[in-house]
Amino acid sequence: MHTDDTALYEACRQGSGAQSDAFGEIWRQFYRIAHAMLRSQLDADALATDCAQLALIKLHQRLDTCSNPAAFRAWANQIVRRTVLDELRRPERARA
Repeated sequence: MHTDDTALYEACRQGSGAQSDAFGEIWRQFYRIAHAMLRSQLDADALATDCAQLALIKLHQRLDTCSNPAAFRAWANQIVRRTVLDELRRPERARA
């Protein structure tokens, strides 16, 4: 487990087993945040899993845009929060 944001950021950028471990750590963090935001939803577990996965994809695609590796977790957490909010705003979710 990475305790330092810069170390976690660097591990995510590597192309080795360290990268896999780092993304696993981020996914668990994303799931906890998404689940906390969605606990009042009927399908909270499934939706939290979907949002965490979508957010992890976005993080991977945008990794080079993180301007402050020392604040990597805060930057990453914003991605998952926005992903959850976007999912809740989708018209088909509003009808469900």
